[in-house]
Amino acid sequence: MTQDEVKDVSNNPKFRDNLKNIITKSVNSVQFSNDSLYKIGYCEKNQLNGVLQYVFGKWIWGWHNTINTNYSCLYVIIKYINEIFNKKITYDDFINYKSETLLYFDECLTKSAQYLFTPYSPEFNEMIFATQFSWCYGKISEISTIYTLSKNEISPITYKLSFDRGERNDLFKSCDFYMITTGSTLSVQNKKVYNKEFIDLEGYYLWDFYIKKENMMLVNCMTIDNSEFIYLFKYNENKSGMILKNNKNKFRIHQSLLKKKMKKEGKDITNLMIKINQYCCNNHIKFYYDIENIATKNSIEELIDNGEKVIKFTLIDIHDENLFNMLSKFYEKLKITP
Repeated sequence: MTQDEVKDVSNNPKFRDNLKNIITKSVNSVQFSNDSLYKIGYCEKNQLNGVLQYVFGKWIWGWHNTINTNYSCLYVIIKYINEIFNKKITYDDFINYKSETLLYFDECLTKSAQYLFTPYSPEFNEMIFATQFSWCYGKISEISTIYTLSKNEISPITYKLSFDRGERNDLFKSCDFYMITTGSTLSVQNKKVYNKEFIDLEGYYLWDFYIKKENMMLVNCMTIDNSEFIYLFKYNENKSGMILKNNKNKFRIHQSLLKKKMKKEGKDITNLMIKINQYCCNNHIKFYYDIENIATKNSIEELIDNGEKVIKFTLIDIHDENLFNMLSKFYEKLKITP
């Protein structure tokens, strides 16, 4: 299967939840060694059981828990299965809705989990940096959206954005950040898309992403980042005006719900963040956002954690006039440091 075919399958509602559950079960079945930087355990912050990883002297919600929704990881898994097992999983097997396909995938992954999800197989490292790239890219989109909203004086009091993996508001409320105004707190779901603006004859924006209908009901607003513009939609009380199209990777939202369309601001800063993220993933350097919330100013630095070089980025003030220079100098240093 090609990566595009795997992406299409992973976004298809007929398979998405089943694949997610199969992967979650297999990941949580892994037995890590006593001296491993990973373990199965209970996370106090989100009150869930899953894979924890040891970072900067603490056990935190691990990257493993995002494998189940990352199509690049699913591609790595299926590619491995097709190399090791006699029967190949094909795109047609999924598209023709063969019931045995998911059963066979489950059987093969159960047999392969201990190898795939423990250090340090090539596939393990591929998945680390696939999840790191998508996680960081999503956060950069949220940062860019907040920066643009604030520049356009949308909700001018403050914004609340979390850099925790497995944050409860994200997992259980589908909320990526909050807009806090004088009179209210609005929950926002942010989506990064790759298609340009398109409005159909009925007045609906058509966007390339999949979202569960129940998740739309949990937030007040949606922001769309298509690299050129930020679109702010505010839902009405009964959440009408939103449609999932043809049960595939399409989402329609009526133009009457659009509150503001804004030219994307701060692209010089966020483009630098993207370059740093890409460089770290290409060179297998782990990247962490500071989640301790005790810092008082922006910083980005190389550190040694558990014997390897890592990058730690603390973002306190996105409007800091020195932020671009700080990131630019760090990126240039990063490229020339072995």
